[in-house]
Amino acid sequence: MELGILVPLDNDVILFWLAPSSRWGGNEGAYDKYNESTHQFIADRAYEYARMHYSHVFDPVPVNKLNHSANKNIDWANLVWFANWPDDYWNESDVEFFIPTRKSHVYMPWNGENLYYNESSKTAKSRFIGHYNEAVDYYLGINGKAKNKAKSFNSLGCALHYAGDLATPVHTSYQVADCWSVGNSNHTWFENKVLEKEANGLRRQENLLVGYTGNADWWTWSLSAMADQAAWDSHGQYYDSYSSLSTSLLNNAIQLTLQNAVNFSAAVLKKFAEQVLPASGLSSTNLFNINGNVNTNFDLTAVTANSVSSSGVLKTSTNGSQSHAAGQLIDVIPGATYTLSFNSVSNGNGTGSYIVIYWFPGISVLRGYSLYSTSGYKSYTFSPPNSPILVTFSTSGGTDAQYSNISLIRNTNHFDIDRTVNTYFDLTTGSSNTVTNGILITDTNGATSHGRGQLVDVVPGATYTLSYNVGNHGTGSSSVIAIYWTPGSSTVGAVNYSGTGSQSYSFVAQSGRILLTFSSFYGTGSQYSNIQLTSPTTGTLTTIP
Repeated sequence: MELGILVPLDNDVILFWLAPSSRWGGNEGAYDKYNESTHQFIADRAYEYARMHYSHVFDPVPVNKLNHSANKNIDWANLVWFANWPDDYWNESDVEFFIPTRKSHVYMPWNGENLYYNESSKTAKSRFIGHYNEAVDYYLGINGKAKNKAKSFNSLGCALHYAGDLATPVHTSYQVADCWSVGNSNHTWFENKVLEKEANGLRRQENLLVGYTGNADWWTWSLSAMADQAAWDSHGQYYDSYSSLSTSLLNNAIQLTLQNAVNFSAAVLKKFAEQVLPASGLSSTNLFNINGNVNTNFDLTAVTANSVSSSGVLKTSTNGSQSHAAGQLIDVIPGATYTLSFNSVSNGNGTGSYIVIYWFPGISVLRGYSLYSTSGYKSYTFSPPNSPILVTFSTSGGTDAQYSNISLIRNTNHFDIDRTVNTYFDLTTGSSNTVTNGILITDTNGATSHGRGQLVDVVPGATYTLSYNVGNHGTGSSSVIAIYWTPGSSTVGAVNYSGTGSQSYSFVAQSGRILLTFSSFYGTGSQYSNIQLTSPTTGTLTTIP
């Protein structure tokens, strides 16, 4: 959304578009939580959702969003700042400086064109798709782009800008001409009301706008279909938003517009995360990223206490009996149940391994959870009262304790039906499986080809129980679940053939990351529901008051 002001130019009055005074104070990466533009507000809300569910892709949201210098180069700042870039800087090739029609910020869903120019190549939809694909290319280093996460999130922020335009009624209606008509400025009036409503409370009702509550499978659609749906949804709000000055209709339209924009943007980030996860070899179920930053101190400073080997073993030089430890900052949902599991490889020269979870990172008061463990598989549940939390690692009475296969999942189910279920044995993705209302339906014939499924991080040597319900076998004679101990290889590690009804199958994990796939046997169309992958917990964490 942009704010418009009328200025004279060559004796004619035209609408000259300006971003909302940037609100970044000229400082790249700066942020004011209650004064950012609406595009930044939407991007921030969507990023909060994405980070909670995809910590492998999105770095933590900063504890202090107003710490401009510290936040300058992190994922969150790169994305949120660039969500306003197309308004702040006219760097799109189709924007004429002296006739700033901003035609590429408009899209008419019924004919696929922009405003007046009757072009389908320079629209909010085409810009959205172009920037999104560029973000994927930079993240993965493909299609001629060198890997560059910062540029990836810059492009993703621009994509979210146009996603916001697609979710805004005036950008998807021919009545956008109202903006250029003297004496008829409903667009400016409406968007001022949006900012006013945000400032007067909506912006602080953050829980209403965190999360993805749109179509459950929206993110699985093509980019084109996603953009069209968002445009049609926003076009349907035009009358209440602009044609009527009714306060009640306006307030309802503002709420729906913002919620739709956040939901659409969250779906875009969900699609992005699922698209880059398999290609980068990361699991989509584990919130802990062993390849990420594991050296954040309790006061949020960076240290060098922990090291990670090429085989994924974390070794700590901290004596937890004498000092605070370092670890990884992780966004969670306060009050939800989480399961922390790991393998205690070695106690080093101490008496045990020592993990401390800080409820309130940034303060020296040790409030959270602590656990001492000896060697072997460990799994604990807990409910954090705050977000983010800091999971730290040290040695009890010594140094050099070693940890491997560290996993943090929400609840106790390692399988997540809301994430990608279409990863192939070679780590490519496809569309063999679909999920509707929590039911996974596969069109793969397991007798003739490999199935597709989900990557899951587990602890080698630990026993897991896979339970599920088979509604029917479709055209096949049975349903088949195959487990690959080494994703990337075509060798199947374990297979379970089942009839209809409730099923349960236990196995000992042979590696730290497995691929769980689904198919029919001699047919297609098997239906799976209530899929649960659980492991026994060894206790609950001790609370530090």
